[in-house]
Amino acid sequence: MGKTVHFDLTGRVAVVTGASRGLGVELATSLAEYGADLALMAGNEEKMKKVAEGIREKCGVKVMTVKV
Repeated sequence: MGKTVHFDLTGRVAVVTGASRGLGVELATSLAEYGADLALMAGNEEKMKKVAEGIREKCGVKVMTVKV
């Protein structure tokens, strides 16, 4: 059973904080699945970069990372 698309975020950029684990990862992934490019922010740069790479591969969106 596929996801019903209620809206399209293609061409938009979403900023997600806490993007190296938990809800931040889930939110970033969901936004990317709807087409949003991402600016991820987190304190753990290594984990965040792994998350970013996974989202790029899975969703084909642009993802930048910012260590905070």
